[in-house]
Amino acid sequence: MTMHYVNLTKDNLKQSYVQGMIEADNIYTQGKEGELFKKSINDANTTSDLNNVMNDLSKVYGINPLPFGLCLYDFKRGHCPNLGVQSCHMINCGDFVTNESFLPNFENEISILQNHVNQCQKSGQYVEEKKAKFNIEKLQNIVYKIKRKD
Repeated sequence: MTMHYVNLTKDNLKQSYVQGMIEADNIYTQGKEGELFKKSINDANTTSDLNNVMNDLSKVYGINPLPFGLCLYDFKRGHCPNLGVQSCHMINCGDFVTNESFLPNFENEISILQNHVNQCQKSGQYVEEKKAKFNIEKLQNIVYKIKRKD
């Protein structure tokens, strides 16, 4: 519904994410698919013809925009084996890529999770506290990599 009001189509959203990846200093990934995507993006040295780049990439990858980056899983292959988990970045999914432009999203998520940890400690929800701390650690690792500019 929001996309209707801001006149944004899925294709426009995908193109803006891919353009952001092309323009990024570094792309961060944790798997084979992500590394292949990174190479494809590096090979597309120019954003002058984004439509051709999008056509080439969409033949190989799913390109699904997420609040923290892109999911490259092509759902034509079937259901993602990671569906039902919190997020791609939390499970070190090889189909997940991100860049430094998503750093504020990661830092905000850490802040939200830290507040959740504090609430869990007050209410004695030890299992939930442990899960949140685990997720914070994963996010902090990503933030560390982005800030280091690996």
